[in-house]
Amino acid sequence: MREACRQVGAPADLVQVVTEPSLAKTTELMRQADLVVATGGAGMVKAAYSSGTPAYGVGVGNSVHVVDETADLDDAATAIAAAKTFDYATSCLADNAVVAEASVYAPLLERLVANGGYLCGPEEKEALERALWPDGGEIPALAVIAKPASRIAQLAGFAIPGDRTFLMVEENGAGPGTPFPGRSSRSSWPSIATRATSTERWRW
Repeated sequence: MREACRQVGAPADLVQVVTEPSLAKTTELMRQADLVVATGGAGMVKAAYSSGTPAYGVGVGNSVHVVDETADLDDAATAIAAAKTFDYATSCLADNAVVAEASVYAPLLERLVANGGYLCGPEEKEALERALWPDGGEIPALAVIAKPASRIAQLAGFAIPGDRTFLMVEENGAGPGTPFPGRSSRSSWPSIATRATSTERWRW
């Protein structure tokens, strides 16, 4: 990135890296900066706002993608697939789940598959859960972060076709007790939960 700055005539020091980060260094960096843009969770945002420096804090990332019966399904599937595969879903724009109106759920799934999705069966879903959260907690295994879908499937003990770029699991429940997506609101890997509902029950 520093080289890219030089190529366009910008100072290379616009991009700097703290090679050995610590809480104290982060606090001092925010204190000395002219402006702080904070991402990484509520604690980081609170620290930025408390630094005495003007700050912008991000909202919650990895939101739910809602698809109702009026949606352009081709456009929705393309957007969901792009968000879930860009940089192996490490950015906050990667949807954590898809809730679709029941009448469009099946055709939406077909389009997601056409865009590279792999719909896991019940046994694969269970295996995927064990691979993502081996200790049963909310923190995912480091081995799955920013990895391709094929590698995550391999870690879970099953194989997917080489042209599949993200994993899908069907989920009926909601809340913290629901593994996908309730166990972890942040999903930095290419898998997504899908759920059908009626417009009378637009609540996750």
